[in-house]
Amino acid sequence: GRNAVVLLDRSSGTRLASSSVPVRRIASDGTYRVEARATSRTIEVYVDGVRALKTRVSRTTGGTVGIAAAHGASYFQNVEVHSTADYFTEPYLPTYHYSQLTGSTSDPNGLVHYDGEHHLFHQDEGRWAHAVSTDLVHWQALPIALPWNEYGNCW
Repeated sequence: GRNAVVLLDRSSGTRLASSSVPVRRIASDGTYRVEARATSRTIEVYVDGVRALKTRVSRTTGGTVGIAAAHGASYFQNVEVHSTADYFTEPYLPTYHYSQLTGSTSDPNGLVHYDGEHHLFHQDEGRWAHAVSTDLVHWQALPIALPWNEYGNCW
């Protein structure tokens, strides 16, 4: 139904799991960070860094991933699918400091603490990227804060 996180088998349309009560109300005009993690047969969905759904899947058909929003229009940004083998495998990649999965991280600025979270803004190929952490060690990439527009890069 409305205001819930639902996991569907994309090929068959079968409902695999759903959150009985959302972590917080999902407003029609809100912006949310949604992350889905699939490890072996366990799938977890996080909304704004808080786990909203965790389920063990016995089987699915097909081998594709998709996202959708019901009851309105949505804008999806920075949608990527990665194998766990792709994460942080370069020999000289920093493991203690913030490092994003794709793009480039340069000129870190604007480290701001707000409402229990540290927000880091940095340049990424002509855009201002954004990441958040509660402990300055574990970081979650957020949607681009200032993207390219019809005039070019954000500055």
